Amino acid sequence: PGVKVNYTSVSYDEINEKIAAMVPVGEGPDIVNPFFGWVPLWAKSGFLAPLPEDLFPQKEMEEIYLPAIDAMYYDGQLWGVPMNQSNWAILYNVDYFNEVGITKLPETWEELREAAIKCTQRDASGNLTRAGYFVSFGTQEHILWKVLTVKNGQPIFSDDQKTVTWNDSPIGEQAFAFVANMIKEDKIMDIGFADDSPGTAFYTGKTCMRLGSPGNLPVIRTNAPDLNFDSFPLPKGTASDQDIALTNQTQYWSYNMTAKAAKNPDVYEASLKFMKFLTTSEASMAYIKLAGGLPVLKEDLDDPFFTEDPQLKAFMDTLQYSVPLFWVDEKGERDAVLNMADRVLLNNENIHEVFQWGTEQEQSIRDEFFSD
Repeated sequence: PGVKVNYTSVSYDEINEKIAAMVPVGEGPDIVNPFFGWVPLWAKSGFLAPLPEDLFPQKEMEEIYLPAIDAMYYDGQLWGVPMNQSNWAILYNVDYFNEVGITKLPETWEELREAAIKCTQRDASGNLTRAGYFVSFGTQEHILWKVLTVKNGQPIFSDDQKTVTWNDSPIGEQAFAFVANMIKEDKIMDIGFADDSPGTAFYTGKTCMRLGSPGNLPVIRTNAPDLNFDSFPLPKGTASDQDIALTNQTQYWSYNMTAKAAKNPDVYEASLKFMKFLTTSEASMAYIKLAGGLPVLKEDLDDPFFTEDPQLKAFMDTLQYSVPLFWVDEKGERDAVLNMADRVLLNNENIHEVFQWGTEQEQSIRDEFFSD
């Protein structure tokens, strides 16, 4: 209210380059909407301006927000706010489960693997016609194995985020191998199947299960209104602490103020007013009803929009266990895992050796980020 906003859309592939080119020379937007995993690097690079403590006190932020807000803190300052969030659940085709006689939803990862094997179909020549579970390292499985590592009791980073710890026990390598072996050994998925698009594959009936987010639901309902599907929570891990065993991952696109906006007093004042409005339930719920997702404000947890949609139940049930990963270079970290997957699945390299290489790559990325 009282602030005129001029909206410009920039493609995913262009946004990093445009921000890096424009903001340092005083050009470009005043408010940006990046993937939350880019924020630490953007903040360190000087692209963003922190939100002042007097208007956005940390104690108040922690009182009104769910843990998703934690990812907006870097170097002791708040750099933005989320409007919604998405965690994960398993989307499954109800008819396919009935067809192969699965009457109990998987509660462990081994049960999910067994269900996926049952659901997989190949033709007489061995060509995959239906994936049991859609494995795509290029979309979400590059993160899934990290979440599985945590669920099984092994932290992936030190408390200060500087040190890779996923290889401090065999659990991390086992989690990576579990996901990779769905393709390599279990044959429930082939590389490149259905154009490596889990969304399209699911609503066209080419996969029995996929890792899904709340934002997938309206897409499925629009493109396949008659599809008989539902969701169930991510299976529990093996950690002795049940809260850790139920860990889920949350992610979102945040709203952040650029360093450019902070240089002009009038623009700075208007930008802060706009950012403060984004912390209200009115703004957040309006955004969610347009874009989808789950609540980030505690006061919205009981809103009928979430509680009366049965297919959101699996997501809402684990929201209290959903925490964001701390990325220091989302693209670099993602590319490292994609290289790991390619070396194992395409080059048939030894999983243990590749995992050690990937650990070294991740550590070097973090060393560089925290070097000064």
